[in-house]
Amino acid sequence: YKDDFYKIDNAGLIGRMYDSVPTQLATDKRSYVISSATGKKKIAKEKGVSAKGSKEELIEEILKFDVVIFHNFLPEGVQEAIKGKVIQIVDIDDYWVLNKNHLLSETYKLEGITEKLVKSIKIADYVTTTTDKLAEKIKTLNTNVLVFKNGLKEVEQFKPVERNNERIKIGLVGSSSHTVDM
Repeated sequence: YKDDFYKIDNAGLIGRMYDSVPTQLATDKRSYVISSATGKKKIAKEKGVSAKGSKEELIEEILKFDVVIFHNFLPEGVQEAIKGKVIQIVDIDDYWVLNKNHLLSETYKLEGITEKLVKSIKIADYVTTTTDKLAEKIKTLNTNVLVFKNGLKEVEQFKPVERNNERIKIGLVGSSSHTVDM
């Protein structure tokens, strides 16, 4: 993955952040602390700018950085305000058009989430995603797509276990939105 990060950030800052994730997870931290990886100023959330802060405060805080990485979309008007001033990287891990059986389909309609996601993808400088198939969908909106494969390295916990039983057990891990997949 590290080589992929250099496509976005040749200074290596994003790579250092990526490298620090396992260490922080191992120490049972409740949230990821970017400044422990970068040695730079803390991110807006750590400084108290949150959903309760104003949009102007959020924009002001984001403009202190060279790159902002976010999941899905920022509050209305923020991406436009920082366009060309900060490199925007949006992470998209799900297709933005939901079928009518999806748990969140009604919420997406009522809150215009599909439209927000499409707009976010179009405005962003880069988009990261987890699969080649989703990357192809994203490329119809923004050609600057990077795929960071979703998965875990093989560790003891996830190695196949040989069983002496003829019955096959299948488990599905996912949110309740995947119930229709069964």
